[in-house]
Amino acid sequence: MHISERLTEAASEWGVAQDKVVAVVRDNAANMVLPGELLEGWGDLSCFGHTLQLAVNAGHALNAITRLTAAFCKIVGHFKHSTVAMNALTERQKLLKIPELSLVRDVATRWNSTYFM
Repeated sequence: MHISERLTEAASEWGVAQDKVVAVVRDNAANMVLPGELLEGWGDLSCFGHTLQLAVNAGHALNAITRLTAAFCKIVGHFKHSTVAMNALTERQKLLKIPELSLVRDVATRWNSTYFM
């Protein structure tokens, strides 16, 4: 059974009238593009979040970003391993009257769901 046929059946099973469907939101996988196009009268939209994540992942793969990330990791590692440096950072934040933020290590497996300061 084709995905487009299953979507049509699911809408019917759930009591959603065909003319009430505004759009199908999907990821950018090739196997999802065609079903969206086959659903006549239904809008077909790629997911903005998925598209944005693809762009972020592509950015992380750039050599310049990779080098910057490595440098930032070394800096954060220095502060995480030195209580003197961490205390100095905290004191400097207090002196400058800025929010006392802590440094966060990046973890490649969390890039998909975490924002880093």
